[in-house]
Amino acid sequence: MSRVVYDGKRIIPAPLVTINKTYTKNGNGDIIGKIYTLTITGTIVAHMGSPNSTGVFHTTSGYPDDEVIPNNERLKAIMRKQEALRNLFSVEGKNFYIQSADGSQPISCYPRINSIDFAEGIWYERCDYTINLECDVLDGLYDEEASSHDAFTEYLQSASEDWNIDTNDEPESLGGPSTYALSHTVSAVGKKFYDETGAVPTEPWQYAQQYVLSRLGFSNYPQEVLSSGVHNLPSYYNGWNHKRTEQIDKAGGGFTVSENWVLASGSAIESFNITSTDSLDSPYQVIQIQGNVQGYEEFNSDMELTTNKWTNAQTKFAWASGVAFTRAQSYSGTSLNVIPLSMTVGRNPLQGSIDYTFEYNSRPVNLIENARSESINISDNIGGELFASVFVLGRAKGPVLQDLNTKPANTRTLSIEIVVDPPTYSDRTVATMEQLINDQKPSAHASFQTDINNLVAAAHPNYLGATTEFHDQPQESWDFKEGRYSYNVTWTYET
Repeated sequence: MSRVVYDGKRIIPAPLVTINKTYTKNGNGDIIGKIYTLTITGTIVAHMGSPNSTGVFHTTSGYPDDEVIPNNERLKAIMRKQEALRNLFSVEGKNFYIQSADGSQPISCYPRINSIDFAEGIWYERCDYTINLECDVLDGLYDEEASSHDAFTEYLQSASEDWNIDTNDEPESLGGPSTYALSHTVSAVGKKFYDETGAVPTEPWQYAQQYVLSRLGFSNYPQEVLSSGVHNLPSYYNGWNHKRTEQIDKAGGGFTVSENWVLASGSAIESFNITSTDSLDSPYQVIQIQGNVQGYEEFNSDMELTTNKWTNAQTKFAWASGVAFTRAQSYSGTSLNVIPLSMTVGRNPLQGSIDYTFEYNSRPVNLIENARSESINISDNIGGELFASVFVLGRAKGPVLQDLNTKPANTRTLSIEIVVDPPTYSDRTVATMEQLINDQKPSAHASFQTDINNLVAAAHPNYLGATTEFHDQPQESWDFKEGRYSYNVTWTYET
């Protein structure tokens, strides 16, 4: 005899059970799961079967005895049996057991309950009913669950995965390739699955989470999308600044993760602008280049930081600062002094960004080559007349002026002021101090000495035709802590 049992309670007469199997697919047609649909079609008989007229189910072997139900009590008996069936199938995840009369392997599962319906009728002698169940694993059905291609560890209702690429407005650098905004969204909805104890070992949203997490990361990015015929990005583009946003829908059994990258061929992006300034009180045009470098960060598939923004920003800045002069000169159209007037660098390690401002002007190259800045001044006193001024009491025109028939001596004064990189030192010994005060003084240092001597020689009044000349005591000033040096000398001569 056939037996149909749910939660240990037999349903008699044994109903017909129809089993259908369908596969769950995503939008691409890939199979992500399966589902069994069980349709139970049976009949309630007022005076016989299980449950009985009081709503009690038969739980042992054999058949229960028929009951004697008066005609006027049969509707009541059928309604009690309906109530008993509704109560029985109001609890999901209990063992549903089918044993055919031929003694073949039984079929069992722990189903979810979709509906229970009773057919319209007079309900005097009998009442037909239909119960719809579903499950993901059906034991004993041709050993299908033993087949690896038909076994699923994630019980899903639906799943989706989307990739999107947008072109950013700014390129990586001047003349560099474009950057792109890459987004990836993976979403799934899980199902409630009951194990052999009738328990729910994993929440539906956690099945969805297992599916989603296995598909995250840039390594899962399909190369065919990179080269889909639209952007056709080369394979050396990498995903930077990886961010993830997750959404858990516990009530709906859903789990969604959205992740975003910046697609770029390099590890940082930069921008700059150039400003030109002309002023009437200066013969030199001032060119200012202001720039910003923003580093990217890289994470591995476990969202562990492998390369930080600050390291990448420093690498990019080292390159950008090396071409700042060339850019300022090229885009201003002005021939500039390679040594900047000023340099301002703002560093933000937390944000991984560097702001910089370099200011150049069109002054000629320094005569003292290795000086940071120089000021060279020549003062000449040439010619003139010597005269006597004699005060006369009562003279309305003032003193009497008398030509002495001679002139004052010619003089030339040379003033040199330079700023150099101050020397470094690490101790306070006498030997160190001697070296700072004497050997590091520019007029004694090999980096500056020759140019200073040449400048003094070029300023000598011999060039003016001096036949006799004398110079006063030269004066030097050396502030080694600030790298400031000055030299002053005056010649008196005649031609």
